[in-house]
Amino acid sequence: MRPDIHAGLAYLAWTAYTHLSATRPPTDAEFWVVIFGSQFPDLVDKPLAWTFGVLPSGRSLGHSLLTAAILVVVLRRYLSRDRDVLVTAFAVSVVGHDLLDAIPPLQRGQPAYVRYLLWPVVDQPPYDTSRSLLDSLVGGMFHGEWGLSSLAILLVALVWIADGTPGLPIGDGE
Repeated sequence: MRPDIHAGLAYLAWTAYTHLSATRPPTDAEFWVVIFGSQFPDLVDKPLAWTFGVLPSGRSLGHSLLTAAILVVVLRRYLSRDRDVLVTAFAVSVVGHDLLDAIPPLQRGQPAYVRYLLWPVVDQPPYDTSRSLLDSLVGGMFHGEWGLSSLAILLVALVWIADGTPGLPIGDGE
């Protein structure tokens, strides 16, 4: 899945959470944590697999729910209590990324390609690791993925504007 789709859907999930649980839009800090968390699995796995060859695939360590759980426990343990909401934002966006990446293989009837969710406990089938990170980022532009996803990004942009454009240095400066 493309990085913009991961970021947009993570933002929608987080803004829904903040509106329902705290009756407010996301803060600037939460916005940036969600954006980073939505990219975290690919920022770990793609370079380490495709560029350096130290991971078995572009979906392994960073895409594992076990890694996400360990990270959340460590962050909760070592960050102050007033940062708990940021840890939750990170967890929601990382786990959301991992689960969104499971949709295409499941749609293709290839459940073995979802084993990355429990890596390294569960082995996974081989992936093509010859792609570059740049190819991964822009590959969707030329494979017909822009129609429906462009509408999704438009929806995200409208929600983000309605939320007061968190993450930008304009507005209330929160």
